[in-house]
Amino acid sequence: MRPVRPKTPRKTVPKSKASAKDPILVYCRIRPLENSFDQVCIKAKDDTTVALFPPDISQNAKSFKEIHYTFQYVFPEATTQKELFENVAYPLVQDLLNGSNGLLFTYGITSSGKTYTMAGTPQDGGLLPRTLDVIFNSIKDYQAVKYVFKPDKLNGFDVQSRNEALFDQQKEICKTPKTPKRRENVGEWSQRIADSTIIDDVCPDMNYAVFISYVEIYNNYIYDLLEDATFDPKRKNFNSKMLREDSAHNMYVFGVVENEVKTVDEALTLFCKGQQKRKVANTALNTESSRSHSIFTIRVVQAPLDPQGAEILQDKDQIIISQLSLVDLAGSERPLRTRNTGQKLREAGNINNSLMALRNCIEALRDSQTQACSKMIPYRESKLTHLFKTYFEGEGKIRMVVCVNPRADDYDEIVHVMKFAEKTRDVLISRPTPISTPISLALKPGRGNIYKEAVKRAKEQGATEKDRLKRIMERRLAAKQAELERKMCLTDEKFRQLREILNADDWEYIGDVGVPPIPPSVTSTATSESSAPESHRPKRRSLDEPLASNAKFSKTKSELDFRSTRHNTPQSSQQASKNEFDDLFAKENKPPSSSQRSVAIANLRHRRSQSSSGVWIEHKPLENLPLTTVLQPTMKKKKSVSKLNVKDVTSADVSKYVLQHQEQDSQGEVETQLYKGDVIPSAGGGAQVVFNDVEKLRQESPPTSYNLRKRSGDSVPLREVEDRCTVSVECHGYPSKILKKKRSN
Repeated sequence: MRPVRPKTPRKTVPKSKASAKDPILVYCRIRPLENSFDQVCIKAKDDTTVALFPPDISQNAKSFKEIHYTFQYVFPEATTQKELFENVAYPLVQDLLNGSNGLLFTYGITSSGKTYTMAGTPQDGGLLPRTLDVIFNSIKDYQAVKYVFKPDKLNGFDVQSRNEALFDQQKEICKTPKTPKRRENVGEWSQRIADSTIIDDVCPDMNYAVFISYVEIYNNYIYDLLEDATFDPKRKNFNSKMLREDSAHNMYVFGVVENEVKTVDEALTLFCKGQQKRKVANTALNTESSRSHSIFTIRVVQAPLDPQGAEILQDKDQIIISQLSLVDLAGSERPLRTRNTGQKLREAGNINNSLMALRNCIEALRDSQTQACSKMIPYRESKLTHLFKTYFEGEGKIRMVVCVNPRADDYDEIVHVMKFAEKTRDVLISRPTPISTPISLALKPGRGNIYKEAVKRAKEQGATEKDRLKRIMERRLAAKQAELERKMCLTDEKFRQLREILNADDWEYIGDVGVPPIPPSVTSTATSESSAPESHRPKRRSLDEPLASNAKFSKTKSELDFRSTRHNTPQSSQQASKNEFDDLFAKENKPPSSSQRSVAIANLRHRRSQSSSGVWIEHKPLENLPLTTVLQPTMKKKKSVSKLNVKDVTSADVSKYVLQHQEQDSQGEVETQLYKGDVIPSAGGGAQVVFNDVEKLRQESPPTSYNLRKRSGDSVPLREVEDRCTVSVECHGYPSKILKKKRSN
């Protein structure tokens, strides 16, 4: 006999402390017909009611019973994306920036416009891009530095200082970017018209950061669409993720990639990247039918500023995390209509099972509330309901948009959708507890704006001071330039005056010596020499001869003036005249200077710390003559060779090399040159010689003796001797008696 298994006790649902509850708001959007001649089965009666009536092909056509369903708001076919966003998603974005969670998902059968409602097109964005626009429009002045908030991999965030964040930014920049396998189609999205809506009630004393993640639930498995993981050909899929519960009993996808974004373009780039990885297929009812549920999560992390309003408080407990999940559910399908087979049929079955699990959870919640009983909610039947467990238990607001295709062929499936929407409207969700800032911090309100105003004033003052200093420097520079130009003008004027004086003096000297002035034709001819042909060169040289004679006469005149001045020197300057006479005599009798070089003070090539253990290789060719000089090359350890071999220089003890070379100099004497160098081993096992010095040994005949007596050919002219002798030995200007006697003789 098999033992009887006891019943599982029901889980006692704790009573919520918050007495207020909010219903799940359900909206209805009717898609426009592709063909205006098609028969419709649903119409909007007013802003909150739709009428559903069976078509002729339906089983209920005989009764022709019209059914009315009530929604929070009904959007007809002509509704724009902006109108839908302002009524449905805008309140959730406000709650997101104020620290509350939200869930918005689209529900309906296949080909009812769910993906278009959520994403839209680049020309007319849907709920998702408009949500991103409003978020970044509202917090653009209050964004934190990137990497100040870092995910802790446990559904939380850590806070770090500005310097640590900047260091992480540098590391991110230094990383080599991976080559993308395929290019994301973001060109059209970058040219879209963004939504300009702004939320005004954003706290200025907080800093914000936006993180996004994008996952899909395919065949009841969760996959990260933003993960750069390699494809596994054996499993034919990427690695799936697990669901876990954090310390606050919130469900999250463990190991999901969360990217911090600073602009809408960055977020849309990641969205397009995930869209390319999402599973879609072609069916009989839709060319691009979603085969998975996609969940785009936006998490806003905010933290208060410090008392100065400059940086974020380094306290993890003060961080406020809120998230908004935008869910695009896959549409329920009937295999008879979609004609799916094989893999597509399996996908359709998993989609219908997950949607059925969602209906079961909604019905269980409704029954537990209407019947006042604690009924077990089957969240774990599907990954979709298990992930949304946190929202259904009162940790956020839930909004659902029911998308309907009004064509008559979808009547039977639309009936089930409307029944599910009606049940969902009856479910009440506990209102989340409002987030309050701790009073113990005692932070001054408005400190963020005060700090920004102070920074702004400092920048303005710095700009003003910079302009003032710039003007001062410009004035000083202009004054310096004017002074420099004035000095240049004065310098040019002085040069001009000096040229005039020199030219005038030259003409005066020429006139004194009796040289006729140069005719203008000579000057003009000399000036145009560069343009004259080669045949005129002799003529120009003949014209240049008077110029050379003029210079010679000018020099002669200056010497005559100097001597006349000396001749008229008074008696008090006779000693100076005598000194001059001695200098002139010494200059005339000065022997020719020798070309011998002075003795070197120090040898610059001398090395004090040469190794005495090195061996010299003395390379002496056979044709060299033996040295007969007194000075001979001296080397302590040497090896003389007449023909150099490789082994001679590659020896381990060889470190020096000298080459003896002989040649004949200009006087016919033998000159010996010694080229010295260091032997350096090379990396290939050989050796190389680096020459660093040259010594020369040369023999010369002794110089001939100079005769100090002047030759007759070198006699001084008589006139010059008489001029020298006008100054007597007694140092006066009267002619001596000796000279007179000689002249009388």
